[in-house]
Amino acid sequence: MLLDKLDYLEGIVLRKHLPGRHNQLRHAPNWRSRAAAKFDIDYYYITQPGAHGYYNMTDQDIIDMFYVKGVGRVDVWVGEEFSGELTVEASLYDEDGKFVGECTRIFARGRDGEPLYVENSALQLTDTNVGIGSQLYYYQLRAYRRMGYPEVRLQADISIGRYAWARKGFDYAYSENAARKSWVMWSWADSKGIQLPGDGEPRFGSAKEIADYDPGITLYGKDIRNDDVPPDMPLHVGKAFMLDEDGHGSWEGVLKLR
Repeated sequence: MLLDKLDYLEGIVLRKHLPGRHNQLRHAPNWRSRAAAKFDIDYYYITQPGAHGYYNMTDQDIIDMFYVKGVGRVDVWVGEEFSGELTVEASLYDEDGKFVGECTRIFARGRDGEPLYVENSALQLTDTNVGIGSQLYYYQLRAYRRMGYPEVRLQADISIGRYAWARKGFDYAYSENAARKSWVMWSWADSKGIQLPGDGEPRFGSAKEIADYDPGITLYGKDIRNDDVPPDMPLHVGKAFMLDEDGHGSWEGVLKLR
């Protein structure tokens, strides 16, 4: 499993920018890539060094979230753009200095000081580096758990993501949406002339149940409206429904970490 395969990790370099101080370059613990990567962490809208600790976050946590195999440099901006929310934005580059992509995460805490949630705000990778996304996902989940955050939130509204996030275990932020989407699937299937088995619409209890729904009927990419799906790709009903621009639609998802 990816989370357990850390034998290729050896060492990194971290560069810190602290308000009112000169840049500090130091070596972080030797536990990451064979080719040392550089981290440039810039804190803004934070009045005192270390204030990000209020969010249960250390420099090492930031490193853990964004440094994956194949990344040679990460430029990170950390700041409180809104009260009670810490925004962490990262630009990633490969070991040759070529741009890999950008990632934004938002950490929220309640008035009582307890961690509330992490929001997967944005992830944009170049076409040749899409595999890095899976590594970021698993490393970040592990970091979130260690920091004590109980859940991750996101808006599943981009093409493949509507289906992929459900398959990764994200569920509806509001439980009543499962019943509502059950009716939407029935209506969608009827509009496409798909005869679903059983009486009435299928009843689902989660987003993953919908994504996995397979009554033995095969559709193809050409049967749905989604430019990111090849026309000859076979699709079971649940997958087709979630990927179709005229099907499931965007949804607010949550993944419980504890």
